[in-house]
Amino acid sequence: MKSAFLKHIIPFLFLILHQALIAKQLPGFQEKIILDSLENPVINAQIPVILHIADNPEGKKSVKLIPEKPDSLPLIFQNSGKHKFTHLKSKLNKHIPFYFTVDGITPETGWYSDMPMFIKEDTIYGGKDFGIHLISHDELSGVKSIYYSINSRDYKIFEDSLLLDGEGYYEIDFFAVDNVGNVEKPKKIITIIDHTAPETKLEIIDDQFENILSPRSKISLEAFDQTGVKEIFYSINDEPAKEYSEKIPVNNLPEGYHTLQYYALDKVDNKEPLKSFEFFVDKTPPVIIEEIIGNRFVADGKEYSSGRSQLRITAVDNKAGVKDIYYSINDEEYELYERPVFLSGHSGEINIRTYAVDKVNNKSEGRTYHQDETHIPYVDLNAPEIDYEIIGPQIYFRNTLFISDKSKIKLIGIDRESGLNRIVYRINQGEEKIFEEPFSIKKPGNHNINYTAFDNVENANNDNFSLYVDMQGPEITHNFSIPSYDVYVEDDNSYQTYPPHVKLYLSATDEKTGADEIFYSINEQPEQLYNKPITGFYAGQVNNISIRATDMLRNETVREISFYITDSH
Repeated sequence: MKSAFLKHIIPFLFLILHQALIAKQLPGFQEKIILDSLENPVINAQIPVILHIADNPEGKKSVKLIPEKPDSLPLIFQNSGKHKFTHLKSKLNKHIPFYFTVDGITPETGWYSDMPMFIKEDTIYGGKDFGIHLISHDELSGVKSIYYSINSRDYKIFEDSLLLDGEGYYEIDFFAVDNVGNVEKPKKIITIIDHTAPETKLEIIDDQFENILSPRSKISLEAFDQTGVKEIFYSINDEPAKEYSEKIPVNNLPEGYHTLQYYALDKVDNKEPLKSFEFFVDKTPPVIIEEIIGNRFVADGKEYSSGRSQLRITAVDNKAGVKDIYYSINDEEYELYERPVFLSGHSGEINIRTYAVDKVNNKSEGRTYHQDETHIPYVDLNAPEIDYEIIGPQIYFRNTLFISDKSKIKLIGIDRESGLNRIVYRINQGEEKIFEEPFSIKKPGNHNINYTAFDNVENANNDNFSLYVDMQGPEITHNFSIPSYDVYVEDDNSYQTYPPHVKLYLSATDEKTGADEIFYSINEQPEQLYNKPITGFYAGQVNNISIRATDMLRNETVREISFYITDSH
């Protein structure tokens, strides 16, 4: 009877959870027993178990099974996995199993994202529309729910995906609970959402002026991003974009305008807005023009310039503009050209070397100009030799040059290189005149003559001299060897009377240069040089004596004297 009852109720053996015997509870979660798909129990390993037996499927009026050692209750299943109870069916001599599962293993939860991301030092970096999917696995009882908390907020049940649509910092805590109440130890991931695109800095290496580059220039692209730069792309002149890996040379581009377009991607695929840089590749060096400015003159097919002439160098550039010009004269060191260069330090034949550099350092080929090139003149630094000459009466004494108004002044200039061009002179403070022919000075007294000679390249030599113009003749005096002893009257004219043997003495004195000669004529007879007392006058008549005295400059004084000679002694 008893055995028949047991046979009848064994199929309805139940494992009943006693809430009073739960060893540990997590807030909001409870260890429990469930039935799997085959209606076999799945027991949380933390639940104490007591076996009951009943004769009905509902377990009503069940009877607790007492083991031989009652203190071994309740049962604790420590090993997770599949377990079974067996019942020997004697008639069949066969063990009938009753299966159940013990689950003491918590779920294992992980995460993934199908959006671009970057992990650095345990931090996840994501971009726009970044979402995280949580996925959990539990081998025994299966996952019931996944819970998550963002930035320490209340936990929520994970349903689809976590969309982190705001830029910023996120701490995500998550765990899973299986179907028998095993709670996974919470995990944490740190995520930074970056919506900011990279910023690319363009830098020109080597030559640059504004947006003008030389063949030596290179373009450097460097991008910055808090997440990290993934790639930089660029294209030139609408060519297909390529990944930037090194500085971009421009020497293979033709001279002219070009456009560089570029952008960067960060490691979460934030894309920088397309940027453009328009530039001009300048491969042409400046063109140089050299010229001599100032006085130039061609004589016998040879060109001359003066020391006041200047070397002027002009350079023009098609695009960037001229930065510097350098020159060398007669193989000296190159010097920076800043302004026209006086050639006063270089005499004779010269050669000139020049080159120019534009603002992107394109350098013109050095050019050398020799004397045999007609536009490089012979540099004449020597002024004319000058002198003067007095033509006609002159005498120098007492540190003074004396001339007369009949004397001619000749100004002399000689230039053995470019040749004499002109002589100008000024008498005292008078008007400057060009010397054309010897001239006289008609005004007596001291005079200063300042004169300058110019050659054909305007080299000049200046000098001056002083002279005295004497226009006054000597003062004439006469004396008779015997005093007059009577007065003879004729035609209302009175004449001193002298005897036939009288002698006439003449003398002359010149205040400036001294008297030179005295001439006389008696009664309109031929003039004679006075060199002794005059005798032989005509007796019994009036004698007319014409006297002419000259000084050292041929200035002369004429004097007439008349007297009566008696006809008896």
